[in-house]
Amino acid sequence: MKKLLMPLALISSIAVGGCGEEGKSQNVELNKKRELLNIETFGDELSRLEKKYKTKSSTQNQAAMTLVRKERKEIISSFPNEFENWEVKLKNVVTDTDGEASVEFVIPEHPQILMRATVEPNHESYNNIANARLGSIMIISGAFREGDDEDYFIEYSFTERGSMTEPEFAIELLNARPQDNKKKGGK
Repeated sequence: MKKLLMPLALISSIAVGGCGEEGKSQNVELNKKRELLNIETFGDELSRLEKKYKTKSSTQNQAAMTLVRKERKEIISSFPNEFENWEVKLKNVVTDTDGEASVEFVIPEHPQILMRATVEPNHESYNNIANARLGSIMIISGAFREGDDEDYFIEYSFTERGSMTEPEFAIELLNARPQDNKKKGGK
């Protein structure tokens, strides 16, 4: 008896709603969610929108600023929320009385973009963060925390201007490790 082998994409589309057009669109949506966010794309797009917002705000035209905010929301909502192996700079670490750490990272090429995570003392990356110097480069993986319809990703800025020019995003940290400073070849 011959076994029929079915491509994984077809199995996925059947699992989410059949092989029709509806199943295809849901399959594409599933695949989109599995993609990882690219650090260059993320930083470059937010920086481009920051410049555009500053230009529009200098004219004090509220309608023009609204269009930039709308564009930002559309762009951010098109991004997958997961990221892997991003090289970031450790900006700040503070702890509460229980040792829980509030950790802030920035993208070196875009230091106006802040990412904030809470790390429990029993988290696998806690020691790596505790032993790192502020300003050092770390490699992190995780996900942006999804927010409401207004921001899509949770963002802590108090003002619209802060949100558009110096955003502070909430992330779930999967792991953080120091950048390997050893050169290839073992030296």
